[in-house]
Amino acid sequence: MLLLLVLSNPIVKGQTTNITSNTTWGSYVNSSGATINIDNGVELTLTGNLMNSGTINLFGCNAKLTIASAVGVAQSGTTVKVLSGSYEENNPIEVPAFVAVVGDDQRSVNVSGSQKTSNLFHVRKGVKLANMTFKEHLHPAAAVSFPTTEIAENVGGGKWKGPYIQNCTSDTTTGTGLYIDGDQARLLKAMNVDSFTQYNQGGVGVAVTNGGFAQLVSLFTICCDEAVTCDKGGQADIANSNCSFGTFGLVSRGVGSLQFTGLVTSTAAVSQDEVVLN
Repeated sequence: MLLLLVLSNPIVKGQTTNITSNTTWGSYVNSSGATINIDNGVELTLTGNLMNSGTINLFGCNAKLTIASAVGVAQSGTTVKVLSGSYEENNPIEVPAFVAVVGDDQRSVNVSGSQKTSNLFHVRKGVKLANMTFKEHLHPAAAVSFPTTEIAENVGGGKWKGPYIQNCTSDTTTGTGLYIDGDQARLLKAMNVDSFTQYNQGGVGVAVTNGGFAQLVSLFTICCDEAVTCDKGGQADIANSNCSFGTFGLVSRGVGSLQFTGLVTSTAAVSQDEVVLN
């Protein structure tokens, strides 16, 4: 497991930072060459900047100071554990296939981007995001989407395993919580949601377009201009969900691309379940 560690006190080159059982976690930048004292007296010297290539080993895990730097070295099967704190990240954060980013708690881990009108997370096959609150993303940005500069490939072959967002909140104004563009993924082109609150005042909760597919369970939208939208053949399965306040609950626009063509070559009886085409 890859652990993302953020200290409450700045780590300064030439100075010593003490970590004890009472240490409070927060978000600060470190300097290469600083020394960290663990409460058992062990000293660790940073060999690089933890926001980029440097790492330390703490509590049996590799530590980083930003989510972006952690997922940047994550491999398939890695879990990035995000400790409580507020993180302003260099976004979009490109999460590789089959990597999980799991926060301490939905209300104690707050993630925003330095570029407010760019997407916060780009996710791929088998990715999981859990226990975080996404903040300050503004139109046309989404908290979570497929990558925009490449296609989310069906890594490893077999059936599609959609990105999974669990127990998270999107808390912003004009931004979108989840944007599923079917043109940016293979096969089923789907994402899955469990307990994803959308408090996007004047924004959009979930937007599905270009033949994308959403499975939404326990989706709660509050004060959104549009709670769930399906454009250009997008589809959404919604269960155990609620739309509170806001302007529109369910919005459908446009049509999808043509899927099948053919000519009927024989007469079919009423209720017949098979129609023969040329």
